[in-house]
Amino acid sequence: MTEDEATKKFNERMEKLCLSENLTKGKYILDNENNITPITDLRVWGEWMDNPLNALKRVLCRTYISPEIYVSTVFLAMDHNLNFWDDMPDVPLLWETMVFKNHEGGEMERYTTREEAIEGHLRMLDEARTLLAVSNMCKENKKETI
Repeated sequence: MTEDEATKKFNERMEKLCLSENLTKGKYILDNENNITPITDLRVWGEWMDNPLNALKRVLCRTYISPEIYVSTVFLAMDHNLNFWDDMPDVPLLWETMVFKNHEGGEMERYTTREEAIEGHLRMLDEARTLLAVSNMCKENKKETI
């Protein structure tokens, strides 16, 4: 087999692999209007994920509540619904909100829709602010007792 023939055969295999439903299932992108779009070609998804503008587009909200604590909500671009039970709905989980402290992830929730993600972000933001306020009060009380 010549080098050209080997290259052609490799490219044909890669083409077939990139269009394989096993590899494209559960992968999504956001279109120009931020609508969720399932993909059928792994190359399209890979190029979309590699684009720095899309990396910015994937961040729905990021809110700092202190220099070291923030809440971030992002589009995952992959279905994270690990549905092992038949009684759970088989809906894609494509959005994630996570609380970070010193850039380490903590509490996390996942959602199906952008609207749910916004609501979840606001809810987790309120919870994180409440916990920070309680923590600060405890620190102040501890100082007063010393």
